[in-house]
Amino acid sequence: MRLFSYIRGGNEASKEIAMTIPVITKTYLDREFQEKYATMHFYLPPEYHGNPPSPSDELVEIETWRDTITFYRTIGDYDDDTDVNALWEKEFKDLANVLTNAEENFYPYIASTATFTRPGTGTSDTRLSSFNRT
Repeated sequence: MRLFSYIRGGNEASKEIAMTIPVITKTYLDREFQEKYATMHFYLPPEYHGNPPSPSDELVEIETWRDTITFYRTIGDYDDDTDVNALWEKEFKDLANVLTNAEENFYPYIASTATFTRPGTGTSDTRLSSFNRT
């Protein structure tokens, strides 16, 4: 909710910022691939790249990401009966196997997802994007 508050005017300029997609969630894993913690990220529209409004909440940070190569898989639709944790675990393992077999160097301890859902549309396109090249 902190990020949503930021784009709804919870910043020092009291500026409302349009919601953008994707919403990125980065999950940090330990050496046993158990979740340690996760962070959520919104993309700021280009007009804010040079001078984004400072967050009012000290727990909200502005980050600049460097260009990187990211490997991903698209997760299709699933219903309420789907074991989502098992689905994600399978997809992460499958992606890691594909990259290992292709002899790609990657960092397996940050798992990211990008969700492309416009508010109010009801449809979701989630991409499991993980394992940035090392």
